[in-house]
Amino acid sequence: MPIKKFDWSTLTRLKIYDDLQLLQTSIVNKKLTANAHYKILGNHLRKIAPIRVVKKVNYNVGRNSVIIGGQYNSEWDEENKKAITIFLYYCPFDRHIRMPIENFVFTCKNISDTILHEIIHMRQYRRRNFEYTTDYKSKEEQDHKRKEQSYLGCKDEIDAFGFNIACELYDRFGNRQKSIEKYLECKHPKKHCIYKYYLNTFNNDHNHPVMLQLKKKIKMYLPLAEMGKPFKNNNWLWY
Repeated sequence: MPIKKFDWSTLTRLKIYDDLQLLQTSIVNKKLTANAHYKILGNHLRKIAPIRVVKKVNYNVGRNSVIIGGQYNSEWDEENKKAITIFLYYCPFDRHIRMPIENFVFTCKNISDTILHEIIHMRQYRRRNFEYTTDYKSKEEQDHKRKEQSYLGCKDEIDAFGFNIACELYDRFGNRQKSIEKYLECKHPKKHCIYKYYLNTFNNDHNHPVMLQLKKKIKMYLPLAEMGKPFKNNNWLWY
């Protein structure tokens, strides 16, 4: 079914996060089945934006937690259908979920960042009239490592993850530019984050072409991370 016009540029990290905080009394420390938890969160997300929300189970999810995933479908977008899907992954062993406040806050932040990540992909495809882009051509011998590099090295992903990392850095360092630059050159970042994942995937090589492109994107996005959204206008985002 075609969707109504929606201005995606109105969504910011803070707006999405604050909107999700309205669910605190319904979710935090409440004993809920996974289906009940999904229904509360999913119905609320669908009111924030015209997105699809899908429940899944995954054995890597910790107890009383939810892992967030996202996907943008350019073919659905071209047909004016809901093109962004948010996946809510639950632990298959949890008969009930009692989510503490820290898990809820973490989940809300991840949902906000995932939605904005997929909006960046939406804008990329709309700008180039829905043409596909190519993956990075990795030369790694290990199949798993080669697939990870091919995915993360794609220019579209460098762009979208560049904004996500800029937001992580802003949350941690604020406007302390020297601290950010020092962190970006750190050989082995201690804190688990997307940037550390990129570094590990590309063998901790700061001079790898993908890492150089990523750092450039991160620095470009830092002022926008402070604004809480990866765009200054609603070009390609209002329909």
